[in-house]
Amino acid sequence: MRAFHKTAGLCALGTVTVIGLSACQTTQPLSEPVQARLVKSTSANTAVLSKAVSEALGGRKVTLAPNVLMDKSTLVMDPKFVDDRSFQRPDHFRLMTNGQSCYLVHEESGKSMPLKGMDCQAL
Repeated sequence: MRAFHKTAGLCALGTVTVIGLSACQTTQPLSEPVQARLVKSTSANTAVLSKAVSEALGGRKVTLAPNVLMDKSTLVMDPKFVDDRSFQRPDHFRLMTNGQSCYLVHEESGKSMPLKGMDCQAL
């Protein structure tokens, strides 16, 4: 009978150890961010991207193609032209993922904008 209690105690200790180790694994940092592309083209995705780009450009109205960021991770927005001239430089955006979420980075400002509800895939 006494041997049974020792065995049960060791099993309980083993279980606590396993639970403790698995808890450590869940707190590891996310993977490093990598360049990504969109998985599918939808009007909702285009609307989310348009809003993010517009906000990064100070509210400027933008029009994006429906298949934007489907084949590559970069987006270049030409500056606003006045009288067929602009002395501004283009704005560059990069689609990134950390394995769990997608976000758009405005390279000139370094601002990162989460893209909720969008599916992207690492390149």
